[in-house]
Amino acid sequence: MEFKQHVLLAERVLENDKFFLGVLGAFLIFGIFQERYQLNLMNESRYRIFHSLAFFSVPKLLKIQLSIWTKTHALLLIYAVFLSYIGLRSQILLKPILLWFFVLGVFSLDFILFYFKLRRPFPDRVISKSVLFPRIPFGFWFLKHLATNRPILIIAVKLVSLILLNGFFFSYESGGYDLRWIAFGLLCAAFIHFPVWMEKVRFDAEELSYFLNLPRSFFLKIRQHLTSLILFILPELILIGIKFKTQDFGLIALNLSFFFVSINLGLLGLIVFQSQHIDWTKAIMGAFFLLFLVILFSIPFYLIAVPSLAAFILAIKSPYQI
Repeated sequence: MEFKQHVLLAERVLENDKFFLGVLGAFLIFGIFQERYQLNLMNESRYRIFHSLAFFSVPKLLKIQLSIWTKTHALLLIYAVFLSYIGLRSQILLKPILLWFFVLGVFSLDFILFYFKLRRPFPDRVISKSVLFPRIPFGFWFLKHLATNRPILIIAVKLVSLILLNGFFFSYESGGYDLRWIAFGLLCAAFIHFPVWMEKVRFDAEELSYFLNLPRSFFLKIRQHLTSLILFILPELILIGIKFKTQDFGLIALNLSFFFVSINLGLLGLIVFQSQHIDWTKAIMGAFFLLFLVILFSIPFYLIAVPSLAAFILAIKSPYQI
């Protein structure tokens, strides 16, 4: 915005009680999040040194906290000064005075919380148990990891995959294409999930490396991998069911769903095989074009799924492979 627009907005804030309370609320929310972030950092072992500030006198500690607080809240303080300037120019004095009392109150609250945090002993590391989800099954661990650490990856892959599939279904419904066109669309959608399955292989090898030392049942591993995979590609499977929901196309929907699940499993198995090799990209690209040619020559979908399932099974057959 231009400076004139900022001035008009500030005048509107000072004239309207609701807008002014909204500004105070924004100040308070920012202060709460800032203080919560600071207190959480002080619970970490690498910030243990800051607890030595407890040996300082209150005036010195107040001076240190004021220096930190003015930097972390610089934007809010600048806007408070700006509102005060507009209020003085417009001869509105009460609200700027209230604003600065409110800012002082926020700082006082932050300092009190900071002071008593320093006075308490450094907290022991505690592994808390969730009340809503006391136990997450092993098959959900990867999905939990994605939702916590890679949400952008989930959104990007799902968005591109569903838009692409909708385009293939739209062109198929317009006529001129057979089921090979849908199969090619599912093949493309499966390979769009390539970054996700790469992350899964990395997650299994690094985050779950402890389990590499424990022999695990082959069928248990299949069930857990299927749980993670099917839950992640569930939107695409639902879309297939919606597009072929009539009774006459029920078998086709089942056939295409099996094909899509198998291609994703095969891609996961191929990544496991090639994870230790430099030229894994050539294998992935070769697999894509080979499957495209197989689809083009009208090979039944369930037969195409067989080598994909075989690649997945061979990748996890070892008892010491996750």
